[in-house]
Amino acid sequence: MSDYYAYSNLDDTFTNGIFKNTIFIQNNSEQAVSRIINLELLDGDASMYKTAVTIEILAGSSIDFTSENIIKNVKQWSVELPNLYRLAISLEDSKNPKDNQYIKRNTGFKRVEIKNGQVLFNGKTIYIKGVDRHKTDLLMGHIVSRASMEKDIKLIKQNNINAVRSLHYPNDPYWLELCDPHGFYVVDEANIQSHLLAIDEKTQIGNKMCWLPAYRMRTQRMYFWDRNHASIYSWSLGIEAGEGEIFRTTYKWLKEQDDNRIVQYEPVGKEGYTDGYYPMYPKPEYLIEHGKSDSDNPSIIIEYAHGMENSVRNLQDYWDIIETYPNLQGGFIRDWVDQSLEYKDENGKPYFAYGHDYHPDLLTDGNFLNNGLVNPYHKLNPHLLEAKKVSEPVQFSY
Repeated sequence: MSDYYAYSNLDDTFTNGIFKNTIFIQNNSEQAVSRIINLELLDGDASMYKTAVTIEILAGSSIDFTSENIIKNVKQWSVELPNLYRLAISLEDSKNPKDNQYIKRNTGFKRVEIKNGQVLFNGKTIYIKGVDRHKTDLLMGHIVSRASMEKDIKLIKQNNINAVRSLHYPNDPYWLELCDPHGFYVVDEANIQSHLLAIDEKTQIGNKMCWLPAYRMRTQRMYFWDRNHASIYSWSLGIEAGEGEIFRTTYKWLKEQDDNRIVQYEPVGKEGYTDGYYPMYPKPEYLIEHGKSDSDNPSIIIEYAHGMENSVRNLQDYWDIIETYPNLQGGFIRDWVDQSLEYKDENGKPYFAYGHDYHPDLLTDGNFLNNGLVNPYHKLNPHLLEAKKVSEPVQFSY
């Protein structure tokens, strides 16, 4: 088995699950072989669906085996009730059991769509009260332990945050394995960013098609790597990387692969190759203008309330606007954790290092990345309390 894809959706009644599972099988040997495929969908110990098929695979060839079924009265996956089913797949060789292969993974049934200017999740309007998350550790830099991820997932949940954006690259698979059962809306973002080059028409490369293979490869790697996770509700084409035919092409490719998630891209505003309006740090009047426009584009802020120093104090002002207009649905605070590293002074006392602490001649933005709702030790910063207060659950009135 080289790969599998568990497509799970809900029918128009939001009662039954649409289940389509594809198993990709490759025969690298020089002779035809026979294998038994077993597939079972489990709810605890209860079997919801089961099939077994014997297949023949020619030498040096591949087979895509697909099974489809409707799961009656399925349990929906949602942030509030992250119900998961267990998918068990085996590829068995009756003559040589030692060559048998097994996959056991979680899957969840959800439905993501856009109607009347809103992102709907299982047919219901949602608010995104999220954070942007970089992989960072005060001792190991970009190497983040499972224990650290487990601590963060609990802290984020405890502080009424319901969504996480992978800033600016797909995250460790274990992070998504935590998001699925704990219940988070996840934006998975392709590792595509050219930043300052992208804001100047002379240097932005969104229309230079020689770059398409590289951009498409990174987009496809994100999709194939993470597509089986229930928590992902949106694919992001990247960030601050310009605009043009390259992104129109990668947008179209993702839409062709996946009809149960939205695709977003901030730099193009409200153009045709993004499923909505996803600004960064919009002025309040911009949000009011969008809200009053009755636009069919839902708007979710991908970065706002930048958590530096005495920040996040105007969060309620944003949310007074967001809760006024149906096509405004929240946003993501940057960042979850301060990205300083722990250094020690000449007396061995630890301190948070940044900028020129690393090297006196280093080109640096100073303390720009000292912006977490939690500090490098993952202790709560004071401005997280403001975010938590604003993020209390609310009832929709429309």
